[in-house]
Amino acid sequence: MYGYRAEIDNVTHAVQILGLQQVHDLVLAMSLHAVFAGIRPAQLDMKRFWRDSVLCALASRTITHRTGRPGLERMFVIGLLADIGHLVLFQTTPLLADAARQSALQTGEPLHLAERRSVGCDFAEVGAALMDQWRVPGAFAGAIGTQTLPKLGGEHAGDAATLNLARAIVEADVLGESSAQTAGRVDPAVWKLLGIGPEVIATIREEAELNLAAWLALFFPPRPY
Repeated sequence: MYGYRAEIDNVTHAVQILGLQQVHDLVLAMSLHAVFAGIRPAQLDMKRFWRDSVLCALASRTITHRTGRPGLERMFVIGLLADIGHLVLFQTTPLLADAARQSALQTGEPLHLAERRSVGCDFAEVGAALMDQWRVPGAFAGAIGTQTLPKLGGEHAGDAATLNLARAIVEADVLGESSAQTAGRVDPAVWKLLGIGPEVIATIREEAELNLAAWLALFFPPRPY
């Protein structure tokens, strides 16, 4: 993954090369599939869920690189976890979660608003609560919890804006819409927080989608869902 040519034959050397935080983030990312392997909500396509999650992670990483902000791998993991609240909702309140999804598809209403009406909370709130339960760094809950309205993210507003744009790219992939259409529905506050403009979205999307197959194979080797 990192192109390091010298032989690394023990854990201590690997940690020295990558750094403890990098190892933490990679282990967390690669553990997710195993942690949730037994969860298969009837109303949720798990193969599609993980595909979209990896695309969100790649888009988050690409946006972070494009904006020159630190923490590429951290944002990859946060992007991978951004939608985890949906998984919890479909596991615990499947009928209400599915009703919210169907309503959003039919009316064009943002999904998180439909969830609030149907379930009483949205996926971002649930995801942030799960991050707190897992006791991962506060940046995870801060970004995931405010991804639908990044300007409320305080010190994590930049990370939340990154997730917001990354999720827009995932939705564009799902809906089959153009990058120009996607850019048009991104809140102007997101562009301002990131310090980039709508013209870069096509490049970000292309780079994320280009690497999708390789990263899916790495993190989630083919297996029954």
